[in-house]
Amino acid sequence: MNPLKIVSTILVTVLIFPMIVFAEISDVGQNRRTVPVVSDIGESGPDQSEVNNEEKDERALQMTKEREERMLELRERFEARRAEMLKQREERREQLLQKVSERLTVGFEKLMDRFVFAGEHLSTLADQINSRISKFEEQGKDMTTPKANMVIAEGEIGAIDNAIGLAKTNIENILLGEDEIQIKREAVKEEVSNVKDALKAAHEALVEVVKSIKASAPDVDDGGDADDEE
Repeated sequence: MNPLKIVSTILVTVLIFPMIVFAEISDVGQNRRTVPVVSDIGESGPDQSEVNNEEKDERALQMTKEREERMLELRERFEARRAEMLKQREERREQLLQKVSERLTVGFEKLMDRFVFAGEHLSTLADQINSRISKFEEQGKDMTTPKANMVIAEGEIGAIDNAIGLAKTNIENILLGEDEIQIKREAVKEEVSNVKDALKAAHEALVEVVKSIKASAPDVDDGGDADDEE
């Protein structure tokens, strides 16, 4: 073999082979730069456990919100029902108070009529007793004490009219007032008691007149007196 060819071949091999190797190495380097590096940690997305926790939190918040909304709705319905019940109870109470007041008014009017009649009866009785006093005086009896007692009795009879008039005014105001029915009843009873006391005082005064007539004319039968009156 020609020595010159051998040398030429060796020379070409020595010069060209490194260039080929260097080119391959460059290609490999370029390929490394273009291939994405996948991290062991995992950059492809969030961890699945974190996603599950977030979903649980969202569901819990939603359930809490729905529960609060239901509680609010129930509370509003309860308050509305309670307000309606209170309104109905107040209306029934007003109706009851109205009926009781009406009964009290009717009862009061009837009672006042009875008091007026009793006062008129005592006044008529006083006139009758005065007539007897005058008759006994004509017979020469000393009627000084009976006449003095009669003045007192007539004053008590006059007080009956005042007591009845005052009671009517006071009781009308009581019934028209806004006090509780029990307070009204007690107030009416007190006014009625005042009229009864006036009637009782007038009756007792007439009884004293009759007693003084009997004491002044013991031998005379006056044919009945205030002692027999109720």
